[in-house]
Amino acid sequence: MDNANGCAKPGQGEGSRYLAHFERGWFLLERKDYDAARKAAAEMATIRPHRFDAAELYGEIEHAECNYVESLRWYEKAIALRPGHYHFYCRAADIALYAIRDAERSLYFCREGLKCPEIPSLRMLAFVVMESESLAKIGRRDEAAARL
Repeated sequence: MDNANGCAKPGQGEGSRYLAHFERGWFLLERKDYDAARKAAAEMATIRPHRFDAAELYGEIEHAECNYVESLRWYEKAIALRPGHYHFYCRAADIALYAIRDAERSLYFCREGLKCPEIPSLRMLAFVVMESESLAKIGRRDEAAARL
């Protein structure tokens, strides 16, 4: 537990500190205190750099501030840190299609997202709708209609 001088060993309390920053970051995001939320995300990334949570929080902060290209970049990082998590692909597809208006990228995220295991049926429907919209926007209307 404690070392000879009464201090916690390295790594002790890490989970609690991480969780505190996680909860604080999302709370601050909801309160629209983006700078403070960013600081919480930075602390999360420092404590556990290989976790995806900080990237997701950064992505939502940037989205809230209408920095959509940066938001998408953070979601791409979240995908890299946790491949196969359908939520990140769906969020990235949504940002690419509706905020950035990049139908090709949206189509990519939709198709990759549909490969993820255990997608809830409503999320699968969201992927199919965005995939069809993406196809239509790039001029592949017959394929979009067939997909629906």
